[in-house]
Amino acid sequence: MAGKPQVLIWQLGRFGAGPRLALELAAALGKHGGLDVRLALPRSAELMQEPGNRAAVAHAVETYEGLGGRDGLLMRTPRARAHLAPLLEAIGKAPPAAAITVMPGLWDPFVIRALGQAGVPILAIIHDAANHPGDRFEIIQWVQRHTIARSAAIVTLSGHVAGQLASRGLLREDQCHATIPHPALTFSDLALPPPMPPDPQGRPLRLLVAGRLTRYKGVGLLLEALKGLATGGWELRIAGRLRDDRARRAAHAMRAGGAPVDLRDAWLTERDLLRHIDWADVVVCPYVEASQSGIIPAAYGRARPVLATPVGGLPEQVRHGETGLLAEAATPAALRAALALVLDDPARATALGQGALALARGPLAWEAIAARFAGLIHDVTHERAGAG
Repeated sequence: MAGKPQVLIWQLGRFGAGPRLALELAAALGKHGGLDVRLALPRSAELMQEPGNRAAVAHAVETYEGLGGRDGLLMRTPRARAHLAPLLEAIGKAPPAAAITVMPGLWDPFVIRALGQAGVPILAIIHDAANHPGDRFEIIQWVQRHTIARSAAIVTLSGHVAGQLASRGLLREDQCHATIPHPALTFSDLALPPPMPPDPQGRPLRLLVAGRLTRYKGVGLLLEALKGLATGGWELRIAGRLRDDRARRAAHAMRAGGAPVDLRDAWLTERDLLRHIDWADVVVCPYVEASQSGIIPAAYGRARPVLATPVGGLPEQVRHGETGLLAEAATPAALRAALALVLDDPARATALGQGALALARGPLAWEAIAARFAGLIHDVTHERAGAG
């Protein structure tokens, strides 16, 4: 690895998209970006259960488990610096050329301070400009603003979020900025079967809405749209923690009335999520508000088309008629009309799935995405060297 610029990538979350994105970005920058990448993840992160993933992590960090208890956030945060000491000391002894924070975490300010003291430029990936309706992540938003203010470069995953940050005055003129789309994660450590486009001929069309299903994800909107469609031609699976009581009641009522609605209200592991995507013919994102969606490129990577509402950054991700369909508005009637396009022509799902997979293997593949990150790192480090 001699002669290659060293980059630190860190993410202090244990579950969800943050650790996965950090893991795959580190591998991609090492493989395609010509960089010496050091990855820092919590020792207790879900994906660290895979031996191969553990071997890829240079800094296995002790963080916290849950909110309460001896090892919880409340008890461990007063000693956060001590828990992070091995990582902080490594930054001080051998500062990397640059560092990337993939998603904000509560203990990030300690890492950011160490990087600042060592003169290391930070690239921050910003997923959301503000809380979504119903979310209560004020502390995380403070950490994110703190991170943005101390970063040399900001990466947004959609132009929509970039515009929101600019309108809030959160971007500085002296910062580099790039909008790089959410990659199609490979999940290569899960040894998944090869993706195959859906083939819904001769059976009901399988619709999936999945993930962390808070109210803004529009499950209720989708259920209203389906009420206007005759049963027999479709079936719906709702998979993930449903945090919308009204939508839950509506789903139970529809199922009690004989509608083919399958409610699987539980936390999804990555393998669970991908298994549900493979079951589906169409992944539906009926959001009423959005920044962008990580579900969309995950669906594309499994050759599944996406039907979405035209809100936030979703129109940047869904190529209408190529990788999926965009409803004309975030209304039950518009969503129903878009669904009818596939119900009336099931072969469309197969063609759109092929287009989705082509996008995942092209512009959204790590080879293309890593090249853009590597270029931004080059710009930041050379600007810093010139200023010095």
